[in-house]
Amino acid sequence: YMPEKDKSYRQGNWIHLTTNFNVKLSDYGIKAPGIIPLKVNDTVGLVVDVMGMKK
Repeated sequence: YMPEKDKSYRQGNWIHLTTNFNVKLSDYGIKAPGIIPLKVNDTVGLVVDVMGMKK
């Protein structure tokens, strides 16, 4: 969680990558436990937000 804007970080060679995509749990052999009465969708949305800098 980054509440500030990218420009508020220290100066330097920063890179900011963001992406989102869907993953089918069944493609990876992941099954919802049978003891939980909740239903889970087979497709789950993932969001990735990464920042890095050259040292």
